[in-house]
Amino acid sequence: MEERRRFPRLNYPCKLILEEGDETYSIHTENLSAGGLRVILDEKLAINTPLRIELELGWKDIKCKGRVVWATDIKSLRTEKTNLFDTGIEFTQIEPQDRKTLRELIERILKSS
Repeated sequence: MEERRRFPRLNYPCKLILEEGDETYSIHTENLSAGGLRVILDEKLAINTPLRIELELGWKDIKCKGRVVWATDIKSLRTEKTNLFDTGIEFTQIEPQDRKTLRELIERILKSS
């Protein structure tokens, strides 16, 4: 199958802090690209919700802004109730050097696997 995404994704769990209004989420990424990331949240955020993002790569922290581009309900394995949300976030304001850092990290890991 042909990859149609603009930015390759990498399953790379790194610590992440998302801020939306007064709400703060300290979580890990499900996957990461130079264009955005995917996370699992316990609250469904509306499409286009603006976010402040701090991504902790280990050797470098990246601070940027993003927005929710999609959110899908996930049913818990323990109950029939939906209580988790798979959420896609696009970077909207990120320094070019930080995007380059992400791109190089992802390319390096994908080439070595």
